[in-house]
Amino acid sequence: MKGIIQALKAHWFFMVCLLVPGVLMLYFARYNEMCEGGADNIWHYYFTKYSYTYPDFFLHHWGKPLFILLGGPFAQFGFYGLKVFNILVGLLTTIVCYRLLGLMNVKFRWTIAPLLLFSPLYFIVLQSALTEPLFSLLLISAVYFYFREKYIASALIISFLMFSRSEGTFLLLYFLFLFVFQRRWKAIPFLFAGFLIYAVVGWFAGHGFWWFFTENPYKMESPYGHGGWSDILERYKAIWGVPFLVAMLLACVVLCISFFRNKGYLFWKPLSESGKVFYLVFVPAFLFTAFHVYVWRFGLCGSAGLERVLACVLPCMAVLTVWAMNKVFMSRFPKGLSFVIVAVFLYLHIYTPFEVFGYPLGSYGSDRAELEAARWFKTIAPKDYILFYAHPNIVFNLDRDPFDKDRNREEFAYDKSCHFDRSRPIYLFWDSMFTESSCGVSIKDVEACGYTKLKEFSDGDFRLLVYELKAQ
Repeated sequence: MKGIIQALKAHWFFMVCLLVPGVLMLYFARYNEMCEGGADNIWHYYFTKYSYTYPDFFLHHWGKPLFILLGGPFAQFGFYGLKVFNILVGLLTTIVCYRLLGLMNVKFRWTIAPLLLFSPLYFIVLQSALTEPLFSLLLISAVYFYFREKYIASALIISFLMFSRSEGTFLLLYFLFLFVFQRRWKAIPFLFAGFLIYAVVGWFAGHGFWWFFTENPYKMESPYGHGGWSDILERYKAIWGVPFLVAMLLACVVLCISFFRNKGYLFWKPLSESGKVFYLVFVPAFLFTAFHVYVWRFGLCGSAGLERVLACVLPCMAVLTVWAMNKVFMSRFPKGLSFVIVAVFLYLHIYTPFEVFGYPLGSYGSDRAELEAARWFKTIAPKDYILFYAHPNIVFNLDRDPFDKDRNREEFAYDKSCHFDRSRPIYLFWDSMFTESSCGVSIKDVEACGYTKLKEFSDGDFRLLVYELKAQ
């Protein structure tokens, strides 16, 4: 206890900078009407929450097994519980970044908290049920332990990256290359510990030893098409914001100058500080970004060209930026002038997420209509009924188990011949976006089976009609 009190006294300003955005995110996450991630966000929540009901989800490739394992207890308290998990993960990630900068004796290292947590992308992703925050924690933790020369611990963490997000597979190969050339022979076997543990568990669970590869849900050709080289990076305002982006680009220049001056390119020799920053912080972030730019350009690996994936490496980018700012400004200018420069920069930066996104996040279009319909329906819904729906927002807003196909059925399963179990009332949510185009069910098909329209909701061009078929 005495040690904790002393630590709080020594790092009180950092704790303030950590808690302020943390409290704001907890508040906004509670009152947001929508989240970053859309349907992906919802399904990650489903697989995590219902993993205790359906244990096979603990090995669900798309759902990400490690995320499901660690987030499961929080998800039992509902969607907000899982968002709290991600916020806590983000705060812990920031603490690791702070400790990492401490190993390099960086002045003003407290700036890592507002820089990272108020970056527009990280701020919004932490208020979701997505997997990017956990990946970012694992990656920066592996870097931290490598800096501390705890190579086995670093390798163990790296070995689980692929089970938090699939991109961890190629980053594992990069770290394998680095461990080999740095002659970290004792640590190398531990790079495969995560795979072996999950492979054995998968084998006993009936998935097979190589299930991680044989059950890969991402086809080589992406169903989302492809785009341009700059599509993702053009959304820089929603990722970094202008102040962070300018500082980060300057940081890359500073790093390169220091890297070549100190001959950091001799990666088979003991690394200098700039060499460690280059190979452990910059290169993983660069490879990760380049990978997503590439697969989106050529329509590969299920890429949808989403900028949110860069949240995985934002902690690395923030660490690089703070480290370089220390090299350029804080170690050369008087402390008072440095503080003024930092304060102006952070003021401009902290304002960015609120300029880019409006908080709390309001819903619109289909999201708003579906939310309003669910709120109304809860006031008239009987205790036991069958639900037909096309979009997961419906069953999500009604807080029902989508895997219980007896009570909750996607409209793909709608029987146009009107043969239904009439022992319970049936409610069908017909929407203008998915029901007819994706599920092949028209309004005529519904009304021909005797359904009665109860209410209609709309927002913009989106229409949502709620139908009832009474029990007999």
